[in-house]
Amino acid sequence: MSLETIKNKYNYRQHTEIDIDTVCNFPLCIFDLSYKIDADKLVNEIYAFKEMYPSSMSEYNKDYTNVRSWHSDYATHKMTNILDDLIEVQKEKIKKFSYRSCRDGCIINTFNIWINIYSTDDFTARHKHNDYCVSTVYYPFVEDDPTPIIFDNNNFSNFKEYKIIPKKNMLIVFHSSLYHRVPKTKESCRISISSNSSLERTSNIDPFIFQQIGK
Repeated sequence: MSLETIKNKYNYRQHTEIDIDTVCNFPLCIFDLSYKIDADKLVNEIYAFKEMYPSSMSEYNKDYTNVRSWHSDYATHKMTNILDDLIEVQKEKIKKFSYRSCRDGCIINTFNIWINIYSTDDFTARHKHNDYCVSTVYYPFVEDDPTPIIFDNNNFSNFKEYKIIPKKNMLIVFHSSLYHRVPKTKESCRISISSNSSLERTSNIDPFIFQQIGK
């Protein structure tokens, strides 16, 4: 089944989730958070945050980041509370995404989250997150006709790429070992929020509680 077939089968506005596991041979889900997150309010808060922290990690951490645009610290959740609502929603989606492997209970024992603001010709190099289990990317703002995010199944002999066109309030949840990249952007502005989580199976506690996410 091709990605185009899936896009034709599912109407994004009417379905909050699209599971394309059969396409990529990796778990990957798409959620519509328009009923959960006030994206416009979040974008205003992001620009206010950037004014407080104008330096980008890509400027002083080039050897350790694949992002070639302005992006915030990987521990942005410890610097501000503007992502709290999004984090709560993501916990719910990570729980749904990881149900089979963690149905007896999980805690997220390692977590990072950061903001990316792309301008024209910015990009993110192809990479994956080997040290984590679940990764996400959320889009509070994209312009018309945005540059796609591209995933690939390089761990398989039948190499294929899959392009997903971002939409406002789209959340993509995927296995951290899935390669992904953003080509040079053609739009003048594009905002995304990325995260990584490591899960630990446990019992006798409420599942999917962040263990190390305190301010």
